[in-house]
Amino acid sequence: MPIKAKISIVFNISISISTLVLASCKPLNKYQKVNLNCFANGGVEMIWQGNKSVKIIAKKPLTERRSKYNCTMPSKQKGRYYWHSVMIKP
Repeated sequence: MPIKAKISIVFNISISISTLVLASCKPLNKYQKVNLNCFANGGVEMIWQGNKSVKIIAKKPLTERRSKYNCTMPSKQKGRYYWHSVMIKP
């Protein structure tokens, strides 16, 4: 499912219980790659696969009834962020 944000980044999402893959339709620049942060219960490891795809791996199994991945990126407006959440139903 593509996700459109005001910063013109479109992600295709691939997900399993412990891994989320975000794939952009166009390359992300250095600022976008450095400032994309993702979170889950127990922490995550982010592995970039080129300039268009990042694999986000949960460090602990997501077993809670309402587990989710949250990803943020600052906008060009100071103090504003883009936010995306993906709910996991284990």
